[in-house]
Amino acid sequence: MDITYLLWLQQLREALGPVFEQIMVIISAVAANAGAVAIPLWIYWCRNRKVGIEIIFIYVSGQLMNQLLKNIFCVYRPWIRDSRIHPTEAALPGATGYSFPSGHTVSAGTLAGSIGYTYGDRFKGLRFLCYFWVILVAFSRNVLGCHTPQDVIVAIIEAVFVIWLGTKLLSVSENYPARRRHFVIAGFILTAVYLAFITLKPYPMDYIGGELIVDPKEMMIDCWKAAGAFCSFLLSVYLERKYVRFETEGLTERQRIIRLLAGIVIAGIGYVGLGRIIRMFLDPLWAAFLRMFVLLFFTIFLAPAVFKAMEKKDVQHM
Repeated sequence: MDITYLLWLQQLREALGPVFEQIMVIISAVAANAGAVAIPLWIYWCRNRKVGIEIIFIYVSGQLMNQLLKNIFCVYRPWIRDSRIHPTEAALPGATGYSFPSGHTVSAGTLAGSIGYTYGDRFKGLRFLCYFWVILVAFSRNVLGCHTPQDVIVAIIEAVFVIWLGTKLLSVSENYPARRRHFVIAGFILTAVYLAFITLKPYPMDYIGGELIVDPKEMMIDCWKAAGAFCSFLLSVYLERKYVRFETEGLTERQRIIRLLAGIVIAGIGYVGLGRIIRMFLDPLWAAFLRMFVLLFFTIFLAPAVFKAMEKKDVQHM
């Protein structure tokens, strides 16, 4: 039934022509674009620290869980399962690795879904727009032939679960500050078990035309990236609350703009600058882990520390 549905969408895509196809490609690409993560960072740095942290935590947790599920089930892409499926060429660079669940849909679901969940009561229509966007992204992945209906439906369920669990866990952390250290330790232990499982488990080694369909090493790299972001988030939030304690209330528009620009520069130095050095000297798995660790550390801990130092200096000069 899933392949029949994809074949029907494929006929629809071909009938509606290249403009419709390109719109679907853009919708799909935006969902997985790293620039989308700038939205929760802007909220965290400039609007509401607590809400920003919640959205970032849900997003990184969603990435961690999705990579785990992909590597447990090891489901091949639709066109591998049935040669009648012809995915859109422009969508193929973002459709690597295993198919189930859909990473694009989880990214959209955890990011847009958590924004809609958090701000939906304050801004009329926002919740509908955010949820509609998630459905649209899921539909685009089917239209482009990159995922089956099961892939996107389970991804939406996964995103809902992560939003629910993430808000509960952060509520405990915020309400019981003494437990934050235990939260970090538990997260690190959980991640160590996760990485051991992902790295040591057996993977299918199927070939087409002499080429491996999915390289397990590439899938492991994605998992180590997600683990690096998750561990860094836990540690960075703990250190920020312990040593920096920056706030977002009472900022002027000028201060918000300065924070945003400074934060982008700091994040760029961490990910691009130090990231290149890390990749030169380390094994790909550890390089993937540390690049994301540095990125989250720079954005969640270092950038707020710089903001606070800059604003303190401005006050002294007034």
